[in-house]
Amino acid sequence: MSLGDSSTLEQSEFERYARHLSLPQFGVEGQMALKQSRVTIIGCGGLGAPVSLYLAAAGVGEIKLVDNDTVALSNLQRQITFTERDIGRAKAEVTREALLARNSAIKVEALQTQLNNSNAQALLGGSDLVLDCCDNAPTRYVINENCRRLGIPWVYASIFQFSGQCALIKPTGPCFQCIFPDTNAQAASCNEAGVIGVLPGVMGSIQSLTAIKQLANLEPVETTELILVETLEMQMRRIRVEQRSDCPVCRELPDHRQQQVGNRLHEKAQTMNSSDSTTIDCAELQQLMANGAIYLIDVRERDEHMRQNIGGSNIPLGELATAQLPLDRPIVFYCQMGARSLQAQQWASAVADHDNCRSLEGGIVRFLENIPSA
Repeated sequence: MSLGDSSTLEQSEFERYARHLSLPQFGVEGQMALKQSRVTIIGCGGLGAPVSLYLAAAGVGEIKLVDNDTVALSNLQRQITFTERDIGRAKAEVTREALLARNSAIKVEALQTQLNNSNAQALLGGSDLVLDCCDNAPTRYVINENCRRLGIPWVYASIFQFSGQCALIKPTGPCFQCIFPDTNAQAASCNEAGVIGVLPGVMGSIQSLTAIKQLANLEPVETTELILVETLEMQMRRIRVEQRSDCPVCRELPDHRQQQVGNRLHEKAQTMNSSDSTTIDCAELQQLMANGAIYLIDVRERDEHMRQNIGGSNIPLGELATAQLPLDRPIVFYCQMGARSLQAQQWASAVADHDNCRSLEGGIVRFLENIPSA
């Protein structure tokens, strides 16, 4: 199967990703976002195995693998990409072959090298997301500093015996050093402390899901949280992370414009949590439509709009950034069930400075259920 056109989904991809496309919160827009994404995975071992396999299966368009290790017999207890015949081979190259065997419609690059401060900018630059699947703290601080400089979000994950951690680190929020300020602390590796074989699969799945949500614009922007998993007790906790005023990494944000946009998105999200002004119910929308007092925009794909709509213009969510939004009237965005239109409202309000826009609560499904005559 060829790589195809990155600007659209081919017929085979509609079949391959059918279960994604049927999700109302995901749909074609989410799948296209994955197809057009570029990720870098640091480490192809315990965490890197499930993460790389799931992201390849999900349809992430370009995956870069960075690992300087070779496969050993002791890896096979948990690193599910490898088999006995791979012992002695480069992990990055074996993983590349496994990903392409699973999905030949993506691009995979394998680099047998160790990430460090001298090559980090070159290895991480151009990524939409970086995934930390390494097994040592020093490399994580390198990822943290360089992703912050480059303005790239990354997903941290770690495993220890029966416990795991995961967090999405955004370039304008609390960083890894805000969570773990002691850069000299040394955590024991899996080789030293041991790890239950299935734990990388558990945490790799959480890390993969976090990545997919971020790439498909499904991740909430309000807070940064550290997820703690204890598999012996089968417990999961979430801890809210705050930015440290004394953090040396956060004090040196290079892109002030990006920081301002991030702050505005955060402020808007806080406002959304304390106000209902971001949504509009079906009855109120019907009144406004009758009076011609709004500008109605369907943010679903064109084929969805053609099958059924309640009027207005059709600007798919992925095209909003290049569209000219009217400023003379309030805007109401709508979609199938309200998820995509809420994303549109958040974007228009926070980034496009459109202060008078709302999302139809429950989407076209609820609208037609509550107002059969529409």
